[in-house]
Amino acid sequence: MRGRELIECVLAGETPSRMPVYGVITSDGLIEHEGGEVLTRQNAEELAARTYRQHIDLTRPFKENLGPTFEESLTIDDFGYTWQEERWTQWRVKTPYQTIAQMKEVLGKQIDFFRSWQPDPEKRTEEVLPIAAPNAAEKIQKMLGSDTLVTGWLPIGTAPGCYFRDGLENFCYLLADFPKVVTEWAQTRHQMNLRKIDAMADPVNCPLEFIDADIAYRNGLLFSPQYFRETGWFTRLAELVDCFHSHGVAVVFHSDGDLRAIMPELVGTGIDGLNPIETAAGMSIGHLHKAFPRLILVGGLDNHTLINATTDEVRKVTLQALKNGGNRLIVGSSTEEFDASMKVENIMAALETIYEYQPQ
Repeated sequence: MRGRELIECVLAGETPSRMPVYGVITSDGLIEHEGGEVLTRQNAEELAARTYRQHIDLTRPFKENLGPTFEESLTIDDFGYTWQEERWTQWRVKTPYQTIAQMKEVLGKQIDFFRSWQPDPEKRTEEVLPIAAPNAAEKIQKMLGSDTLVTGWLPIGTAPGCYFRDGLENFCYLLADFPKVVTEWAQTRHQMNLRKIDAMADPVNCPLEFIDADIAYRNGLLFSPQYFRETGWFTRLAELVDCFHSHGVAVVFHSDGDLRAIMPELVGTGIDGLNPIETAAGMSIGHLHKAFPRLILVGGLDNHTLINATTDEVRKVTLQALKNGGNRLIVGSSTEEFDASMKVENIMAALETIYEYQPQ
């Protein structure tokens, strides 16, 4: 069994021949180790694809391609935000406004876009890059074949500033000065996402989708549980999950950080899985599996162990994760990436332990 077969086995609650691996590869060293060549502009896509096909059963669109960016670049998106991209990462460097009143006007344009958006039957737009990438998952899936399943990725955030365009500080000022704009933004984006799911959900090619919010950090939630309840956030999430389920598609919810304060309510929305299980934030495969035995846990290998530990320690931690997760585990890093900070020998030790383990 490989790729999709393993994932479908876990989704069905069955015991696979081995536990599947989830991850996004952002490590030159791992790609060069597996490809046997120095990474260059000419061979990057093929070497990266080879590494995914060899080791990753489930991944998501992270960029428009699989390899790194070889030249730094600045890009201005459709709403005027400036982004810098280099190697494996990208970040917002400038907003199109200087005051919160101007921010309100920019968000008004986003609201108008959300309200008018209708699906294009020729494009499945993945909101992964600052400039949306048409058919990104489909393109990457063709490169990887049946060895790796490429999931969709639907970012919902909590409200405008909680996503990466505006920043938490700007959002807090906006919420204080223009709360109705925050509410309207959240509601119109939600309705757009429902239309997007209805148009693009495809259980034949993509039986599993990720919903991304990033609502927490290492020490807890970015907002209080009361905020999520009073603003209807759980209700909207449940409607998105129900919409996916109506099309026969399972849902994994993604958020870094410590989610323990709202785990019962998160699970109550109907999600099928949780990612990335950030161990440094107190999230634990063993505790989560015991409390929510039907929940599929995606991730959970402590990234600090992959960075700092010996290979023997990595094998021990990986084996314990496999035992703790039962047959409801898709193993991966607690940050969802196999990145350049991790020792290649540690990544390989984790993968080898997974391959050798016989699920019960």
